Amino acid sequence: MLKNKYANLDSWLSSKGFLLFFSLFLSIALWFFVVGNRNEEIAKTYEVRLEFLNPPSDLALFPSVKTVVITLNGERRAINALQTSQLVSEVDLKGLTEGRHTVPIKFRAPSRTTVAQIVPKDVEVELARLIDKDLKVKVLPPEDMPAGYIMDGVNVTPETVKAHGRLDQLSSIYEISVRPTKDELFSGGSWRIPLKAPEGTDLDFTPPDVTVSATYYQGMPRKDLPVEVRTRGTLQASLRLVSTKVVPDVLPVEGRAEAFEQVKSLATEPINLSRLTKSTTVQTKIAELPAGLALLSSPVVTVNVEIKTLSDTKEFVEVPVTVQGSADNSQWSVEPAGVTIYVEGPASVLQNLTPEDFGLTAYVDVSNIVAKSIRLPVRLQYKEIAGIESVVVEPLTVKVLRKTD
Repeated sequence: MLKNKYANLDSWLSSKGFLLFFSLFLSIALWFFVVGNRNEEIAKTYEVRLEFLNPPSDLALFPSVKTVVITLNGERRAINALQTSQLVSEVDLKGLTEGRHTVPIKFRAPSRTTVAQIVPKDVEVELARLIDKDLKVKVLPPEDMPAGYIMDGVNVTPETVKAHGRLDQLSSIYEISVRPTKDELFSGGSWRIPLKAPEGTDLDFTPPDVTVSATYYQGMPRKDLPVEVRTRGTLQASLRLVSTKVVPDVLPVEGRAEAFEQVKSLATEPINLSRLTKSTTVQTKIAELPAGLALLSSPVVTVNVEIKTLSDTKEFVEVPVTVQGSADNSQWSVEPAGVTIYVEGPASVLQNLTPEDFGLTAYVDVSNIVAKSIRLPVRLQYKEIAGIESVVVEPLTVKVLRKTD
């Protein structure tokens, strides 16, 4: 009997009815599996470009990022049908003026999707005015120039180039520097050197490169010379100059030994005091060097000018400048012979103060000076008095002349 049951089961499993039933069952199961997966919600991340709307026509745009990362949730079928090129995030610049701004990023999710995350949510946007400015081309010696060699006979074509860039960057740039390599200089000839924007700037140049030729010779000493600040004009009557500090205060110079005998320091081009009303920072250049000397770095320096009002300040006029340190008994004259000294402190201390009480003297030190004419800093000597805040001399330097028999 058991044998008959197995025979009947085998007969039924191999029948067409069972096969049709089993096929239908698999089809239905597969359909439910496909439909279920198709409607399954998934997440996917896209890198989406930023589109900037309504940019000001007279300003250039400098965004902190140009794309954002967006994560979308949605049905698998909807998400898989999306292409990155179809997605755009927007930043509206309408009404923005020159300067730095933080602007929200707007993104509209496609149909049957939602935004899970946007990174970043805001974008830093800088709007800057663009200008053109002519810059002088400065040719510097190779950075690895051997000691004792000096570059000479420099020719550069063109001598000036046009720079195109942001106003805030170009306003403090007066020249653009290029350097031949040591191999180029020592092999001779002329070289085309591409112009590179200073670090931290984004400038374009016309033309993009210059032609440079130069020679070199050996045997020149190299020294670091201090930098002195020259001024012209005068401050308003209610103001006084407290100090001028130059950065850097020492610059490397190379040249003939006899030229160094005449020059003990470098001087800036004069700063016009009549235009200043408060403490400020001024960019200026080193004045032209005498023949036989060459500056080995950029001639542009920064001068920090400190200015204060004349309240609680006493002024000593025409204080004579004496000469100290003349080792060879030479006679010297000073131009101007007298200087003005400003003493700042409480009115109660300044009211009856005299140069004699203060032990106040002004002098220049001519020790080791061999030049017949040179500008030297005016030095001050005075007693320490409680309450005195500062003592300043004007002018800061005077011309010293060796008298001849």
